[in-house]
Amino acid sequence: MSSNTPYLGLLKKDPTTDGNETFNIKTMLNENWDKIDFATDGLQSRVTKVEDRLNVPSSADITLQPGLQILKGVERDSLFKLGSIKGRTLINLTGRIGKGDDPSKLINYFLTSTVESGSTKITLSSSSVGSLAVRPITFSSGKKYILLGDVKNGNTTEDIFIQCASANTIEIFPLIKSLDSSKFVTIATKYAPSADLTTGSVEAVFQGTAGQYAWVKNLRAYEISEAEYFAIDSMSSEQLADKYPYVYSVTPVSNPYAIRYGENLLPPFTEWLTSPIGGTYDIKSAYELAFTGVADKSYYLYVEIPLMPNTDYCLSANHNGYLSVTNTELNVILVANTQDQSINFNTGASTAVRIYLSNVSYTGTAGSFYFAEPMLNIGSTQRTFKPRVDNMIALQTDLFADPVTGGDADEVFSREGQYLKLEKWKKSVLDGALSYSLRHTTAGFKVVSFPLQGAKAGQGQEYGTMIKYDGSLLANPKNDTLIQSDMWSNRTWESTVILSIANADSGWGESYTPTLDEIKAYFMGWKMCDGVLATNTYNGSGIKYWVYRLDGISNDINNWDGTTTTLPSTKAPNWNPYKLLYKLATPVVEAVVSDGCFTLIEGDNQIEVGTGIVLREGVKPALYVDGGVQYYWLNNLAVDIVTGSHSVFEYSTNNILKVLKNNVDESSKWTVFANHDSAPKKGMIAMIRDDKYEQSAFYSATYIKLDKSPVVPITGTVATNEKAQLTDLTAGVQEALQRVSVVEMKKAEKDAPGWITPTLLNGWVSYNNSGYTTVRFFKDSLGFVHIDGLIKNGSILAGTTVFVLPVGYRPSQALSSASVSEDAIKISVTRIKVETDGQVRLSSGALRDLAVLNIPPFLAEQ
Repeated sequence: MSSNTPYLGLLKKDPTTDGNETFNIKTMLNENWDKIDFATDGLQSRVTKVEDRLNVPSSADITLQPGLQILKGVERDSLFKLGSIKGRTLINLTGRIGKGDDPSKLINYFLTSTVESGSTKITLSSSSVGSLAVRPITFSSGKKYILLGDVKNGNTTEDIFIQCASANTIEIFPLIKSLDSSKFVTIATKYAPSADLTTGSVEAVFQGTAGQYAWVKNLRAYEISEAEYFAIDSMSSEQLADKYPYVYSVTPVSNPYAIRYGENLLPPFTEWLTSPIGGTYDIKSAYELAFTGVADKSYYLYVEIPLMPNTDYCLSANHNGYLSVTNTELNVILVANTQDQSINFNTGASTAVRIYLSNVSYTGTAGSFYFAEPMLNIGSTQRTFKPRVDNMIALQTDLFADPVTGGDADEVFSREGQYLKLEKWKKSVLDGALSYSLRHTTAGFKVVSFPLQGAKAGQGQEYGTMIKYDGSLLANPKNDTLIQSDMWSNRTWESTVILSIANADSGWGESYTPTLDEIKAYFMGWKMCDGVLATNTYNGSGIKYWVYRLDGISNDINNWDGTTTTLPSTKAPNWNPYKLLYKLATPVVEAVVSDGCFTLIEGDNQIEVGTGIVLREGVKPALYVDGGVQYYWLNNLAVDIVTGSHSVFEYSTNNILKVLKNNVDESSKWTVFANHDSAPKKGMIAMIRDDKYEQSAFYSATYIKLDKSPVVPITGTVATNEKAQLTDLTAGVQEALQRVSVVEMKKAEKDAPGWITPTLLNGWVSYNNSGYTTVRFFKDSLGFVHIDGLIKNGSILAGTTVFVLPVGYRPSQALSSASVSEDAIKISVTRIKVETDGQVRLSSGALRDLAVLNIPPFLAEQ
């Protein structure tokens, strides 16, 4: 009898049983041909799709937003190719005073204030309304501002809010108020003055009865654009806090990074904290431990993990103890103690949770407990255990933009595997390294000047901003007439900046003319005085004295120390120098130090975008004996004080990402402790046992600074088909081979060193006239690097990068040498600098027609 084929359904006849049937053209030919044709059409469509996937690369644009986020539905493991990171600049009008860690600098209205854990605790006095203010602050007509502060209520009875006390109430629009007593909340108000206000303020207002209290810190005010002024209406407290963090100076996007956390969000047990009650915890491997429980004693390990709110997660482990999940800040139990091997939970309002592994049912129970392969993953489905493997892209650079509009931003981009920065802004620190001169003296202040090359022409505020040592903004009159102290202007026609300094700040008397070195001493934080009172000025008679401000800010009578009759030549303690941000007339390109390779995993990815990462800072672990056991510590101020060591990092941190030995990650051997009293600003410390420490090794650390800076989106692309993945892989291999080739050439160089031609930047090209060498470099058999060649037609801005030496050809310390350059009019002595990151720069004195790269041979880094 007849039948049909299994795939296409073609009609088949059985010769034995159907041999006598009449041949049916319709069923046995036409319908079969139709089925074949239909199937072929579908097959062709599928083949075409496969061909497209293999022959036509396809990528998707991705924007990683500031903060923590989940990128959903990534089709396959893919390399993230950086597109762009653009700069942003914040300038806080309250300066350093607004931090709130010294109430004596703030103004109290109907309340008393004391410092408590880095914030100001206020207590209402006789009035039912009181405020704490930074004052005076100047606000300008026609401009837009946002005023913010971080507050935590104690027991006041009305919402705490921010205001500008002298402002017209119809020009003030509160955005966020708070009565939350569980945590600090960012509150905000926007302000659009219709008239100039020189006696304005930023103040937190508290309401209740006498004796009621609250806390406040980080009072701040920023000028914002028209677009931002309307956009902030719909922003939450958390969004405002992220977009407008407290800063005390000219603060750019500093050291941006993106971290893609592992599929398993839990770190190894060496990073977990233990119960303060005690217990002995035997960590058998990175993800396996055991301990012995005692009845009625709560033994546990815990770790705090940042998570997305209102999101499902799954926690699992092989164990015979108890799992639980809490949010200590909100005092919420998300999962009560359970012996289940796998549990699901939703974070709700939580942005961070604590995971506990314990012997606790209702109370501590006795017995032997073990926990192995703990796993926390996104979603409600348990996944197979994997160790946590994060990856990141991190850049060591500052990215500025116009402080108000955000325009003309510096930008990082990628080219041939190298991250480069298009720099449009430059920050200059006014310290003892600049060449100052006295311009003239006016009653109450003096005007000094210093050279500034490469600034954009014009004197308007839009071309630059200057910040005083206390973080306050100096006025720019948009001309070269400074009519009072604390003003500045950019005289671009003579490449000079002028600045007015109050005699009360400098200590220079009305009739006294300071020397160049005495002006330098002022910019390093020293005030001149007559020796009678630190607040007095020196008028030329008697002995000169110098003192410095204890807090680096105020001229209060009791705020002075370091009295000396010797002209200071070093920076005073706690001194934050004047800073100038200015726009470059011609943008320049420079190489950016980077670390990491950023990939996405198939499925959902938890990603953090932030700023403030410090890459591979050289560190010196400090030895300390505790209970007869020798430990080496990092970032431990208490140990440093006892032992005279210097294990503390350059910046305060509560997030040590890596500890490296000889540039190899050995974080798994170190135990870290967050929020520790022994660390600066109660940050994070790290510890390793003596038997795991190598004294002759070089140790470094990668960590995230506590001090905030603006965070911006990171744009890029990921492959969405196989051809794009292969293209990315091929390009990545080529770029890696280019970098590895430097290492591979080391041995060959010793036998037959060859010249290498670098890629020139910022408009510079080789001179190339007959008889002259092009720019080139090589390393000889003794490890010395030789550079020569002539260049022309590039940017002559001081600090311009001409090219970048690869790893293995760089000096261990920055060096500079004198050479010459010329144009049609003159010949100039030109200083050339070679940085430790390989950047060969024109430091000063360059002319465009011809420059000689005359650099003496130097020993390359080892």
